[in-house]
Amino acid sequence: MADNIKVGQFIKEERKDIGLSQEELASKLFVTRQSVSKWEQGKSFPSHDLIQKMCEIFDITSNEFLAGERKKKENEKEINNIPIKILKEGKKKQKKLIFIFLITIIALIFLFFFLYFFNTYNKVEVYSIYGEDENFKINNSDAFISNDRSYINLGNIETEKEVVKLDLYYLKEDNSKREMFTSSCRRKDNCSPSSFAGSIMQVRGGDAEYFSYKDISLVIENLYVDLSYYDNKDDKEEKTATIKLDFISLYTNNNLFFFYDKEEEGEPIVNENDGFRDKLEEKVISDGFKYEIDEDENEVYIKKYKNNIIVKFYLNPNYIMVLDEQKEEWFMYDYEYKDCYFDKYKRNETISESHLFNDELICFEGDCSNHREYHNYYMDKYINPLIDFE
Repeated sequence: MADNIKVGQFIKEERKDIGLSQEELASKLFVTRQSVSKWEQGKSFPSHDLIQKMCEIFDITSNEFLAGERKKKENEKEINNIPIKILKEGKKKQKKLIFIFLITIIALIFLFFFLYFFNTYNKVEVYSIYGEDENFKINNSDAFISNDRSYINLGNIETEKEVVKLDLYYLKEDNSKREMFTSSCRRKDNCSPSSFAGSIMQVRGGDAEYFSYKDISLVIENLYVDLSYYDNKDDKEEKTATIKLDFISLYTNNNLFFFYDKEEEGEPIVNENDGFRDKLEEKVISDGFKYEIDEDENEVYIKKYKNNIIVKFYLNPNYIMVLDEQKEEWFMYDYEYKDCYFDKYKRNETISESHLFNDELICFEGDCSNHREYHNYYMDKYINPLIDFE
């Protein structure tokens, strides 16, 4: 680029050579005297159109103006190469600007990933939760905790008591309760432990802010459930059991890198139930089941047996249901997870309810002393003939 000091001195010399004052030159260029003064001191540089006007006034070329001297034999080559020199300097400046731009972009990307790493590394945790006393056992519960959102899912509550209310809370540093979730059931609605299972609660994020991220360790160490219950259906004295919930860490995102086995080193995953539902669908069709769409828009195959017994095969959800309207009981088999549910009712109110999985019987409500026999009966009578393809 042009030398501002040298060009400014050149403007001053040329102005004086033609006998113009700063005011007179400024008047010809339609600028202020201060502008001319700044040019001559090298503090600023005239625009392109003003350079052209001064070249006409001084009777010089633009190359001579930018060189800050008139062309002579000894400097002719240098002045003629002024445009090339300016072009090279312009490209050099452009490269410098591009370099600065790239460095800035790289710095911003690095800053973004640093902040992202800082805010996410070791900030996602998954826990299994359990708790029990002499009357209650809470299992199949879990928690997802992050610096953004947190969820708690209460699973099964195993008990023979009649639970009517559940309160989830943690103890703050001053031992005061901070309630996060409460659920209740009226006794006339035939309350059962299953009424309180599977409750997924968002306890952080959005409108649910029961604790801050810095208090997560406090919550984990001091999470409790109060269960209000009656010993039996005839009992009139409501009691309360307080159960501390313990956390077992299942996962934390504290790995910088993830390594996976190569494809040739792993064994293929074989789904033993692959094609099971298709085969089961063919079986029920061949056994005379009729295809329908129920009121919930589920696809279902239905067959009516003697004594008002109805068997329903659902495509989704994955279960087979047996309804005995005469005995007022129903049996359900989940053919994906291979677990069973049995329910006896009277006038649409549940009397007893149980769940059988891995040969473990869990009684949700009422007297389940004979429920294992019921499970075996319905499996042998209605389910096994359908799922046995041999």
